[in-house]
Amino acid sequence: MYQGKKRSVIAALALLTIWPMAHHVIVRALDLNPWKWFGWSMYTVPPQRVRAFPYSLDDNRRLDPSRLPRREAQRLMQAYNDFSLLRLEFGPRVEPDGFAAALLAAFPEVNGVSIYIQRLGVDRATARVVELSLTDPPYTYRRDDLFE
Repeated sequence: MYQGKKRSVIAALALLTIWPMAHHVIVRALDLNPWKWFGWSMYTVPPQRVRAFPYSLDDNRRLDPSRLPRREAQRLMQAYNDFSLLRLEFGPRVEPDGFAAALLAAFPEVNGVSIYIQRLGVDRATARVVELSLTDPPYTYRRDDLFE
């Protein structure tokens, strides 16, 4: 009985000792959010942020959701929030497909959109919030491809 408890305590201590290092390596290698996955990497940096910059493929103008009716702007913001939360958690493997579909639905006059995704976070060398990455080339979506 005593041996089983002792082994359990040793195993738990070993796991608690190894996991923070493993978490840090996994987060860095897979570009995951350090604030997720039960690790302590989150205490080393403030949470990252994702920003999206949508442009019309027709005339390369920036799409401005503030000019939309309130209900459409809310739907677009919800699609953006859904995308950005997933992107922060799972990294660049999450593409803005749903956000692009919402943009094309909100702007029916546009035949396609290009979306630049910017990831902001802390530069460990300077301790400043900087652009960590920017998609280049941008994600490109054409109305014909999404709404066939």
